[in-house]
Amino acid sequence: MTLENPELLPRAGADCPARRRLTKTKEEETIIINRSGRSTYPEEKSVSRSGATPLKDSNADQFGFIVPKVGAPIIFQLPNPDASGLVVEAINNLRTVVGYYTAPSSTLTGFMRQVDGRWIDIAVPGADSTQVYGSNNCGITAGTYSTGGTLHGFFGRPGKLQTFDVPGAYNTHVQGINNHGQLVGVYGANGMRHAYVTGVTPTASCAD
Repeated sequence: MTLENPELLPRAGADCPARRRLTKTKEEETIIINRSGRSTYPEEKSVSRSGATPLKDSNADQFGFIVPKVGAPIIFQLPNPDASGLVVEAINNLRTVVGYYTAPSSTLTGFMRQVDGRWIDIAVPGADSTQVYGSNNCGITAGTYSTGGTLHGFFGRPGKLQTFDVPGAYNTHVQGINNHGQLVGVYGANGMRHAYVTGVTPTASCAD
């Protein structure tokens, strides 16, 4: 995998935390509310590479729903009542939702929720935690996992994940993927964090 124009995106600060986000597109909104029924309010807006608008959310125990312009809302909730901390990160054009949650074992676990309600857990084998940050329209996910306190990237379909690290980086954080199979994110090297965009990865592309 090659990197293209790694400085195209603004650098993230060294103290840049992981954020809980939800997305909104022209056709639909994704809204997170807590179990008390109190809705959350957008605290931050910025345009992502997919064209969605990430919004910051700070609640812990959550369920989500999608409100399309036409049709009834699509409501979803953590399938395991002992799990918590549902975080919605992205939605693709097929209305497949991805993100992560805290399992009963206190492990961060990624998920993919398809429009028909099927829920798929996503976990990199041997990882301490897995967080899914994006999915292209082919259902190829991308995100970040940790082992021994070190962050690495991954991409692929559930059950067929491939790992990814920026050469020379001590941490690699994957934050999104497009239909061409390009990954975007930040990495740490030489005591600083840098942004990157990869070249086309055939195994992550919708044309594969």
